[in-house]
Amino acid sequence: MLGVNARARIIAALLVGLALQGCQLIVDFDRSRIVEGDAGVDAGAADAGGGGMDAGSDAGGDDAGTDAAMDDAAMDDAGSDAAMDDAGSDAAVAMTCGNGTEEGTEACDDGNTVTEAECPYGSTPPCMICDATCEHEIERTTAPRCGDGDTDAPQEDCDDGNTTTERCAYGTATCTVCDATCQDAAATGPTCGDGTVDAPQEECEPPSTATCDASCQDVT
Repeated sequence: MLGVNARARIIAALLVGLALQGCQLIVDFDRSRIVEGDAGVDAGAADAGGGGMDAGSDAGGDDAGTDAAMDDAAMDDAGSDAAMDDAGSDAAVAMTCGNGTEEGTEACDDGNTVTEAECPYGSTPPCMICDATCEHEIERTTAPRCGDGDTDAPQEDCDDGNTTTERCAYGTATCTVCDATCQDAAATGPTCGDGTVDAPQEECEPPSTATCDASCQDVT
């Protein structure tokens, strides 16, 4: 049998041992919580970092998309400008004074590059003519015409100052005259012996008779 004191010492030793084990359990428990807490913090940091990276990546992607869109827009604008420049160049090249079609900045185009001095042949003045540069219209108050005494080629072959088709001069049986439209034409003329008394050159017909001599004059 153990004495009272021995039993007391044994119980005290057991209690101390139990107390020490409890402290170790508490310490281990706290350590596990700390480790878990650290892991949580690390995970949170990692998540946060990943989120930052994701956000950065997303932002970078968005920036890249925006830049690409801006580049595309710039290219479109450049293309539009180039197209407009090309159109302007084409328009400038296509504008040709004297082709009869009013184009671009032309004020007129009458089909030539001549500044005419008069209105068109046979027209009634006044009129507006187009100058040699197709940039100005100028008023003219005269126009060439048949019968004005000037032969206006290519419209006229001749111009004897009138619009009458004459006969050949007396004594000329055939000839070429200027007709009423200022064109050359074959004609005939009065002669002694044609059966018609052509005054004032003739006094009688037919010639060479008792009363009419060979030159169609009366015999006295």
